[in-house]
Amino acid sequence: NRQEAVLEILVAKQQGNGSIPYIRILNGLVQIPQLVSKMLDSGLAETVKIINDLYPNDIDVITMNFDTMKKISNQKVGRDFLIKRGLVDSILKNITQCANLKNSRAVLSGLTVLDNLSRNDSGKEAIKAANGIDCLSNVLDKFETDDAILKMCAKIYSKLATNDDMKKQLELLQK
Repeated sequence: NRQEAVLEILVAKQQGNGSIPYIRILNGLVQIPQLVSKMLDSGLAETVKIINDLYPNDIDVITMNFDTMKKISNQKVGRDFLIKRGLVDSILKNITQCANLKNSRAVLSGLTVLDNLSRNDSGKEAIKAANGIDCLSNVLDKFETDDAILKMCAKIYSKLATNDDMKKQLELLQK
C-alpha cells in the first residue's frame, strides 16, 4: 500500500522540483503490471491528471507522465480507466504543447499513449470527440520530416478517420 502514500504526496504537493522524485517513483511502480490495477484503484489516474495540470510547460515532467500513461494504457483496464476519467483532452493538450516546443521524444511518447487508447472503440470516439485529428495535424505540421512521428500519426489517424473525415481533409488540402 505504499503506492497510496506516493500518490497522496503527489496530490498534496505544489509545483516544484520536489515532486519530480515522486513522479519517477510512480513511473517505476507502473512498470510492474500487477501493480497497475491496485494503483488505479488508489487514485493513479487523478494523480496523472493533476501532474498534467501542475506542469503544463515542463517537458521533462510531461514526458515522465506520458511514460507512466504508456504503461497504464498497455492494459485494457488502464485504457478504460483513462478514457472514463476524461484524460484524453489533457493528453492531447500536452501533445500539442510538446509539439509547439519541438520536443520529438515527448510527442512520440504522447502519441504512443494515443495509439494505445485507440485500441478501444470508446478510445477512438473519445480521441475524435476531443479533436484528436486536429492535434495530429498540428503535430504533422511541426514534425513533417520525423519518420517515427509520421508513422505513428498515420497509424493513429487511420484508426480514427472515416472516409468522410479523409475526404474533408483532402478538400482542405486542395484549398
